[in-house]
Amino acid sequence: MTFKVAAQNHLVGMKVGANRSTVYSSNYPYPFKYLTGVNTGITYEFLLSKHFSLGADLLYNQLGYKTNFSFDEDDGGSEVVRKNEFNVNLDYISLPIKAGVILGDRYFAYSNIGIISSLLIKTQTGYPEFVFKTKRVPKFDIAGLAEIGFGCKIKNKYSLYTACAYQHGFTTISKNSYFSNNILKYRAFTVSIGLKYALTKE
Repeated sequence: MTFKVAAQNHLVGMKVGANRSTVYSSNYPYPFKYLTGVNTGITYEFLLSKHFSLGADLLYNQLGYKTNFSFDEDDGGSEVVRKNEFNVNLDYISLPIKAGVILGDRYFAYSNIGIISSLLIKTQTGYPEFVFKTKRVPKFDIAGLAEIGFGCKIKNKYSLYTACAYQHGFTTISKNSYFSNNILKYRAFTVSIGLKYALTKE
């Protein structure tokens, strides 16, 4: 997705960006809110032609959500309902596989669709009593990806680009021991910038 070439080419690079992610559920009684995280890693693209490409990234992908729950507490002989809001941070190593269309030459636009496979490597929450539950989150997640972006070739083999992406979960992160009887799936928006290098001269 970087520049317009008549022959096939390989491009490698890196990108850094930010996620705004949450989960959605049709039957959980409390709202889920968006949480900000990091999205960064290395990229690879194979230009099939001047207009079509295949790609794969290897990313450190911070997802998560904010939520709250209420509980009854004895406050000097009277029962009081209290609410606690807390963050749940779920850090993944993600592998997006995507196919795309490219338009332009020195200045270019592109769009991709793909599948993201993710492996959970770390969980963290701001509410200590909830730590044991976050450790029960399934280790693998599958999501769909839609992405659009724009860029500019700055040298013969280099290009800068920016991208906006939407990630939509296909698998649920809930299970019998974590939000049982609920279906929780990710949705995330990502904005990133990156640099790519073409292995073959144009």
